[in-house]
Amino acid sequence: MEKLAKKSYKNGLKKDYIVYGNIQPKLSAIDTKLCSDRLDMPPELMYLLGNGYSREIKDERLVLFNDTFISDLSGCLGIYLEDYEEADEETFYEAIRKNSAINIAPPMIYVKYMEGTYLSIVCKVFDDHSYDVISPVDKEIVHITSERAVYNRSWYMMNSPRFISPVFRSRNQLMEEALYRMKQKRNLVHTTEYQKIYEIDVDIICEKAAEYITEEDISERYLFHDAMKLIEKYKEHYGTEELLENYIKILSRLKQELTGKNDRDEKYALIRGLFQLEDKIMDEICETVEWLGEKQV
Repeated sequence: MEKLAKKSYKNGLKKDYIVYGNIQPKLSAIDTKLCSDRLDMPPELMYLLGNGYSREIKDERLVLFNDTFISDLSGCLGIYLEDYEEADEETFYEAIRKNSAINIAPPMIYVKYMEGTYLSIVCKVFDDHSYDVISPVDKEIVHITSERAVYNRSWYMMNSPRFISPVFRSRNQLMEEALYRMKQKRNLVHTTEYQKIYEIDVDIICEKAAEYITEEDISERYLFHDAMKLIEKYKEHYGTEELLENYIKILSRLKQELTGKNDRDEKYALIRGLFQLEDKIMDEICETVEWLGEKQV
């Protein structure tokens, strides 16, 4: 996806922060931070590097996007991720206020919006426990009260390599890393150790998803589709083209079903079809990557 309509903000921050208008809210704050460090990548590549794709149940909870995405992405890029949790609102406020004043990387906190709860970059902290943040939904600086700041959830600071003059790998190197990580994750989910923590049985997950899947979950599946298209283009191998066309059709029908009749049986059938295509697409890509690698050798 080409990133369009960018805006630049400072408003108390130590340097300009660029916000792209068509980045999904879940990725917006992270993308803005990376762009400020001169790493501008498409959201599909960010999704791949952070192992965004998930399809499992953990502790009775449906997981359709990687819980450790920001940690996985940071580790892949060589970013030192500071991850904190606070006991109450007062200690949360003091920590954000202190770190906003002295650190190069601005704090990133979870903020409640009408559309959902998303990671947001803090620009300013005020004495009444309110904040100016870059909204990943509105793509503008908004003022929020303490009631909208989620103090009982982790907050982060992404310190880029070499801090002032960060050095990142080339786009091709990052694409190769993304392919490696996708194949590694495919292998990992089938191990006994992984299945002790996560439920991966498709039937059980389909049942859960038919009950709990959201519009945001569906939106993230569009990211999966676009990420697979990015791999196709990079490898110049289009063996999954028809599969991806069918995938986007089912995804569109599922989105319509969710906002329309919301029939559980229909949702179940569409979700099962979607998951089956995901397996076929990723297996085909992994086999293609292996074949192309052998051909180059």
